[in-house]
This record gives sequence, structure tokens and C-alpha cells, in this order.
Amino acid sequence: MLIQLVPLVAAALFLRIVRNLKHPKARSIVFGGPGLINYKYWCEALRFGGWDASTMVWGTPSILDPGTFEFDLQSKFGRLAYLFAPYAFIKAIARFQIVWCGFDGFLLGTTILRPVEPWLIKLAGCKLIAVPYGGDAYVYSNVRSGSWAHALQVSYPQAARHQRSISGNIHRMTKRADFMMPGVMGFDGIGRWDVLSPSPLCINALAISPNVEKHSRKEMVVIHTPNHRGCKGTEFLVQAVENLRKEGCEITLRLLEGIPNKEVLRQLSDEADVLVEQLIFQGYAMSGVEGLAAGTVVVANLSDEKLLLPFRRWSFLDECPVVSGTPESIESVLRLLYFDPLLRNGLSIQGREYALKFHSYAAFIALYREIEKLVFDERGSMINFYSPNTESTKPTADPSL
Repeated sequence: MLIQLVPLVAAALFLRIVRNLKHPKARSIVFGGPGLINYKYWCEALRFGGWDASTMVWGTPSILDPGTFEFDLQSKFGRLAYLFAPYAFIKAIARFQIVWCGFDGFLLGTTILRPVEPWLIKLAGCKLIAVPYGGDAYVYSNVRSGSWAHALQVSYPQAARHQRSISGNIHRMTKRADFMMPGVMGFDGIGRWDVLSPSPLCINALAISPNVEKHSRKEMVVIHTPNHRGCKGTEFLVQAVENLRKEGCEITLRLLEGIPNKEVLRQLSDEADVLVEQLIFQGYAMSGVEGLAAGTVVVANLSDEKLLLPFRRWSFLDECPVVSGTPESIESVLRLLYFDPLLRNGLSIQGREYALKFHSYAAFIALYREIEKLVFDERGSMINFYSPNTESTKPTADPSL
């Protein structure tokens, strides 16, 4: 590690000196780490807004197109990716002023240099924005919901053996990051958030055209996209649909596992009446955002008011049209939606409006503009940025984005 670290430190110091001399006005940003679809959407949004933005990832999941990200370490270097990661890292911090990544790091996240990566980023004079995505920041002993802790153990048992390492991720980012936005995860042992948002995710909502006729059919198509079934409560959904079909309800359940993201979006937009996103985790994630933008009724677990009340009081969750469903209530929720197509149609319209207001490219641009000001000391705290009693939640960017 020392052999690799010495030239990295020297390079980072050199870049800091150059930045201090040149004082560049352009603020370029790179999104990276694991191959998350979130990075593509965030990056694309900022490009529409006029920023120099790019993506650099460790690898691209099979459900995404190979060209989803501008730079893929594994695709470029194959088995030698681990050796070339420091080189790619230096190129990145030389070009970009802002690094946006998860708690398990940027391009050095898969190497033994992960513990020093945030320090190197800051040493080079770059700004660091940290947004966790799941396994990078869940210390199971800190998860407040027993059901969620159990679901994580079911689907990701290996992480239970790495509590200390994951705790280290949290400690480093909490100390080093210029800005953190953990969403609902913030209350499960992270303990720092610079803006209170139930979800910072965005999608090109205007590029999606929902089929307005789909809620008029007698058959109700329910889509579920489990990556790991234990985490999403899939077993409870399957049983609920079986029970309803025995009652004579014309409900079709599609479990979309390992399906390309483009096809999932097509089905959500053209064919799905309901998306049951997750029944254990509190809140909604990327799949839920996609469903809302596609005019699909989204069902997710919003039942824990002790956890979610702050997001209703000081953020925008109170406007959220997601239907709350739990393992115990999912059957009655689906029954209600099946027998009330007008309700489904209304929720579809509300969901689309909510996605445009809070999860569109325009909404993210408006948020990021303020984040950038904050990390460069051009504005004060954003802790109540979304509070209905303080700053406006309406996007100020071009609404055509």
C-alpha cells in the first residue's frame, strides 16, 4: 500500500498547488464508484443544465447497457483494473473539481487504498459529496427497524461480517465530505445530513410518456422488481396476489428480475397499473421514482411515522402520493386498487406530477445549484432547504429539462 500511496500523495499535492495558482472558474463534477443508474441520471441532468459532468465506475451491471457510463474501469482494464485504479483516480481528480460517490468510495473503493481516498480527494483541492446507496453504509446493529435489519440479513448476510469496515466508511465520509445527503438512511446510524430529503434521486421524466389508457382495463397488471427478494418482501406480495386471484380478481403479477432497465421502464410506462416497490424498507428508491414518472401507482412501505415524520415536517414527503403497503396490508391495498380504477387513475396523475416536481432533471438542477454554492462557501446551511416554512421547493431551472 505504501508503494502506491506515496506517488498518489505527491500527485494530489501537485494538483492542489496547480488549482491554487489557476483558480479555475469552471466547476466540473464526476459521479462514480459502483455502476449505479443513479449516477447516469444525475450526470445527464447536470449536462442539460450546462455543467461539465461525467461518470466513472468500477463496473457496469448486466441489466444496464455497456455504454451507460463514460468510463468503466473493468471494461477498460479487465483483470488489471485493480492495478490501474490509482492511475484512473489521479486522472479523475486532475480533471474534476467535485467528486460525488457513495460511502464505499470512488475509484479506489475496491482497493486497499479505500481508507485514504477521501483524504486524497480533499488533499488535491477537490470537493467531496457523499450519498449512500445501501450496503455501503448499513451497519446492521444501528438499523432501528427490526424487520429491515432481518431483511438485510436475509438478502445480504455477508455484510453482517463486515460491520467494522462499513462503520469505517461512515466515519470517513462523515468527517471528510463537504456535503452529505443520506435520505432515510441518515437515521440508521449515519447521524449527519446537510439537507433533509426522503430521496435525492432523479430521472428524465419528460422523456417518459405514460399510457393514459392502461388504468381503464379490467385486468390489473402489478409489477415488482426484486433484486433480492428478502429485502423487498416479495414472498408477501406473491401470496397476496394468489389470494386475490382465488377470489376472482383479474390480477397479473410480473416479477421483473434481471431484466434490462430499458425494458422495465417500458413496461412501467405502457403496461403496469401498479408497481409494488418494497414492503419492508421505509420509503421509496429508484424503482419507485421510475414508477411515479411512468404514471404507475407506486406501493411502498411508509408506515413508520417515527422514522418518516421529520420528512413530512421539514421536507416534501407529505406531498408524496405513494400508497403505503406492508406485508400485513398488501392484500387489502391491492384489493382496494383493483376495485377502484378511478383511484388508480388519480394516483397515477398525482404520482407523475410529484415526480416532475421533486425528481425531474429540473428539480435536481435546482437542488445541485445550491449544493455547489454551499461546498464553495457561497451560501449558508441547507438543512431546511425543503421545509415548507422556509425556502421554496419549486425548481428554478428550465422546466423543459
